[in-house]
Amino acid sequence: MNHHKVFIFLIALILLLLGCSESNRQLSETSESESLGGQAEDQITYYSHIKPIFDAYCVDCHNTDGIAPFPLDEYSVFLPYLDPIMHSINQKTMPPWGASDSGVPFKYDQRLTDTQLALITQWVDEGAVEGAPESEAPALTLDKGGLDRVDITLSLPTVYTPTRDRLDDYRCFVLPWPLEEENNIIGFSGVPGNAKSVHHLVAFKIEPDQAELVDGFEEIDDGPGYTCFGDANPSNWEPDSLADTLVYSFVGQWAPGQDGTVFPQRSGQQVKAGSRIILQVHYSTVAEGDLSDQSSIQLMLDKDIERESIYLPWFNLAWYLQPDSMLIPAGQDQVSHIFSGKLSESAGARYLAGHLDFSEGAYLHAIFPHMHTLGRQFTVRHLSSEGQITPILHIPEYDFNWQREYHLQEPILIRPDDQLELECVWDNTMEQRLKSGLMVEELFDVSWGDGTYDEMCIGMMYLTPVAQE
Repeated sequence: MNHHKVFIFLIALILLLLGCSESNRQLSETSESESLGGQAEDQITYYSHIKPIFDAYCVDCHNTDGIAPFPLDEYSVFLPYLDPIMHSINQKTMPPWGASDSGVPFKYDQRLTDTQLALITQWVDEGAVEGAPESEAPALTLDKGGLDRVDITLSLPTVYTPTRDRLDDYRCFVLPWPLEEENNIIGFSGVPGNAKSVHHLVAFKIEPDQAELVDGFEEIDDGPGYTCFGDANPSNWEPDSLADTLVYSFVGQWAPGQDGTVFPQRSGQQVKAGSRIILQVHYSTVAEGDLSDQSSIQLMLDKDIERESIYLPWFNLAWYLQPDSMLIPAGQDQVSHIFSGKLSESAGARYLAGHLDFSEGAYLHAIFPHMHTLGRQFTVRHLSSEGQITPILHIPEYDFNWQREYHLQEPILIRPDDQLELECVWDNTMEQRLKSGLMVEELFDVSWGDGTYDEMCIGMMYLTPVAQE
């Protein structure tokens, strides 16, 4: 690793990883008042007031065995880092969230409240007093989701040790579907095998007619699995023909602080016998010690569901067929591309959800945004047939390293004549390359593609058709 890259990495490590990790904001006001207001009013202390916040929002990553560089539940360990911690908190880069308030309300919002931020700031200004350990208050109560039960667990077929020759190792593993009868996935959760190295998990479903194709991906690379980046496709792999193009559907994702998701309205995704699950694991290799991993996913199943659902990939098919139609010129920032359309007319609905009836519209429940490292902003809007424009999700500072799914508090009805609008904004400058850690000697034009230096603009929309009611 050259000295320039080491320097970049150290700066990123201090500014980006010192905050609180994936956790969620849905906070019981009773719990907050008990933890923040039930102590001595004349002095704010770590044990009585600050530790309950850190325990709730931060220690999923910042613990002795976690992926973060130091624990936030040990006062003497994190005290020397208060300045960068406060920088991350005040800049609201930590805890990582992304979505702004200009869209609709979401579940599991993990941002610190204004009250919590003011309390932490006052505590630091007054000298960051530790207080007595016996005065420790319980962690705040947060809604992080979770499964009602676990019906099946799928694990990596063998232990994998990520390579240390790069800071991030993206690896995909093919998991055979073990059941011989058709079933439905109604809930998803991820279980990291090594909390020090696993940054996030993403699962994709492959239909039985492509099982042989994906089984062959294991032969592309040495060792378990194969190298992948933005999706389930092997890096630098091209299909022999259009018929061999990999068709996959999104199943779910996990990042630290998320306890799992039960799909809404008793909905589920159909899985046939002979299917495959591809599990993409993002490994961070900066931690010391053993990085070996055998992660797994936990699923809730039910043969009887009220609504069949799909994660519909929302994007412009022209970007895929003609990559230069989504051109991001070298040296330019604020490059925007927009796609809008009706559900029934989308490529995803035609090719991936042909068995579902969108003629009466659908309910939108969740969005998983996806761009690559040049991505700067991501926006989804609802355009009603009457001309009303409703922002649903806006991420003003997109960060590829902190991708997550956003679950709407209340579903939005997308009627047959309504449209969904997707806008992505990129920055193809050397400054953005520096931030991403993917340095190049000379800038070049970028367009649609699966590779590390390519870009994408996709919104995975969790939808249930109205016609099933």
